Amino acid sequence: MQSLHAAARQLAAAAAGLSAGARPSRQYCGEVYHCLAQALLLAASISSACDSQTVESKALWTLRADLAEALTEATLVEHAARLLLLLRCSQPDHLVHPCIFPASVHLLRLYLKSALDARNSEAAFLAVGRAAAVDHCRQVISGPCARHAVMALGLAALGHLEGLSPEENSSCRCLRAGPPGAGCYSNALQALVAATHWAKPDELSCSRNTRSMLLARTALIVASSADGYGYGTPGGDDCWLAPLDRTNTLCWLLPAVIANAVQSSGQVEQEGLLWQEAWSQAGMLLRHEVTGEVTGPVQRFTLAEALGELMDGIVAPLRFADADSTRRGSWCLPDQPPAALGQALRGRAVPCLERMLRRAGESPHCLEASLLCCERFKSCDFWAGALALLAYAELREAAALTATVTKLLRRADARLMLADRTTLGAVQLAVAIEFCGCVLWVTGGNCGSSSPVALSRLGLVLSAALPAWLTELSRLAQKAAALDEAAWREEQRRPLTEQGQGQKGPADGAPAGNSALLCRSLEALLRVCCLFDFERLTPAAASAGSGGGPSGGSAGTGRGSEGGGADPAAAASSGDGGDDGARSASREGWLREVFAGFDMVALVGATLGVLEQRQAFGTEPLFELSLLAAYWVVALVKTQPHEVRQALQDPAAAAPWRPETLRALTEGLCRPEVEESLLVDLGRAALCVEAWASGEEADALRAVRERVSEPTKSYDLAEHMVSPAVARSRLGLKACAYPACANLAGDSEAGLRLQQRGRCGRVSYCCRECQMAHWRAGHKEFCAGSAKAS
Repeated sequence: MQSLHAAARQLAAAAAGLSAGARPSRQYCGEVYHCLAQALLLAASISSACDSQTVESKALWTLRADLAEALTEATLVEHAARLLLLLRCSQPDHLVHPCIFPASVHLLRLYLKSALDARNSEAAFLAVGRAAAVDHCRQVISGPCARHAVMALGLAALGHLEGLSPEENSSCRCLRAGPPGAGCYSNALQALVAATHWAKPDELSCSRNTRSMLLARTALIVASSADGYGYGTPGGDDCWLAPLDRTNTLCWLLPAVIANAVQSSGQVEQEGLLWQEAWSQAGMLLRHEVTGEVTGPVQRFTLAEALGELMDGIVAPLRFADADSTRRGSWCLPDQPPAALGQALRGRAVPCLERMLRRAGESPHCLEASLLCCERFKSCDFWAGALALLAYAELREAAALTATVTKLLRRADARLMLADRTTLGAVQLAVAIEFCGCVLWVTGGNCGSSSPVALSRLGLVLSAALPAWLTELSRLAQKAAALDEAAWREEQRRPLTEQGQGQKGPADGAPAGNSALLCRSLEALLRVCCLFDFERLTPAAASAGSGGGPSGGSAGTGRGSEGGGADPAAAASSGDGGDDGARSASREGWLREVFAGFDMVALVGATLGVLEQRQAFGTEPLFELSLLAAYWVVALVKTQPHEVRQALQDPAAAAPWRPETLRALTEGLCRPEVEESLLVDLGRAALCVEAWASGEEADALRAVRERVSEPTKSYDLAEHMVSPAVARSRLGLKACAYPACANLAGDSEAGLRLQQRGRCGRVSYCCRECQMAHWRAGHKEFCAGSAKAS
């Protein structure tokens, strides 16, 4: 590293000579550029040697730490930057020399390398005992000359890409030399963004307004290059950024935009606008048209983390930490959205998320799908924030997003629940599952902390979405559970010697790597079904008023079928009154449509089967699923005894409801954190099931069953649910008449163009395929009946 000190001294001497003398000649400038390029090449060669080793090698990070320390002590980058600035300010006009380009490129790459280590490598440096290396990297990129030089090169490149000549872009003397060459545009823009990102907020040279302007100009260049590169535009491709350059620039740009918005917290006059700009630019840039197919794992991780921070920043005022640090915290939805969240909605945050989901579902290989595979989106935190946005978004935007989630579920294959989350097509299913699983968490459960106004808005959106979500997800989960059981039984029939040679099963209580989605979907379904009023779970309540129930077709699809001559338009326009009776009737209509879509007893039976096959009653990580299963066993024995007895008489459905299964569940839940009353009720429910399985009459068991405590949970969101027809009418989103429509064309459900059916004139379709499928599914008879009636 001594050579770096020697090179730094030579650069310092050359800079002193330039600043003291008259304007240098072309020959002298060329010689100085050659010296500068050689000095920077030395440091760049050492930096490249660091990258040539394996990432896991400790020698790699030790060498990087040594380089950062040497660059800091020698101040090589600062001296090189000062010399470059002096040359650009004093060199003759239109100077051409072969060393100008390499000198500029080496300086930019050294700066970017130090900035990258300062941003991402703290844990790696700490692992080799060199925590000070991060501070050294920050000192390298924080030098005034270094930051000034890279910003000058970046502004020169930015001006050229915007079509400005050096004379027009001469607000600073060091800009009049223009960009060093087309090959460094990407590095120059990345370094410009990095310099603005690491600049101190109180520096006049890089105020927040200046930073926002520079980031916005860079974002426009990156986005416009997607339309101009490779299309033979005037000026050639030198006027645009290539796909790889756009991706690399984006990986610096998006985190800088978000950091700029985060640092504005507390400054009311700027905070909202910056969040609006951040979401607007994220929606403009996070498209596969911008990045192409060149995103690597590090780039995907960077972009996914940036989008996660963007969501965390706007929903942070809605989340509160619990006293118990092991819990995820709680949500509180106020009447009006916080400033950052409101501006994010103006920046089209909801359409941005919807477009990502639609493109991921339509093309599993695109950028949007690869981002959703990242770790940031595997937890429900991000999607809980997205669900909270729906309480304040425009109704059409919120309805469009939930309709897109429904279509993702319709497109999904049950076998994907038994595959890894990163499997092609499984990530979209996982997102839909997370949306269902976080409903109760976001709405506050029964804590009563959220505003009735916000819950009413969110309840309206979910009234239309949840019936379809639960119907489709329950269908997929039960099919996947049947496939999983068949595979498990096949495994049990194999000889023990073959089982030992095969893959290890999930007998240790943990879900197998190929069934985590199934377990998560069952947990999400059982959790969101807790919204229901248990008094209305009885068969009498479910069948009462059947004339007002859904008229055929798939429940909760948002359209309904025309079977029986029902008028879809009239059904959609029938609303609930303002009094309590009408509101109650609306909620009952919502419950009827939900329970028309799936069998709760079968769903709980599938859950018991999955737990039994894994011997995971009450064990981690399936403890929550076990607890929910126990809760629903008690509820169904109390409120739906007839359906439970029918399941016991069905050989295919009786196995999970065996008394020994329920007793094993009771034993597994004998833990201090489980309420004693639930265990007592579960034991009584097991006695009832055992007697029913042996054929005893219900009258003999009435006393035992009546001692089972009826679940008393009550959730605030349930009070704001309305019938799906009323919800769809209020949301104002027109949908395709085909109940199983899964068309994801376009960027938004609200943008789908519907064509009215010419013969009957009462239904509309989004595409020819949906029209033909609906015709074969029964619309032919309805259409003929309408023609005769007219």
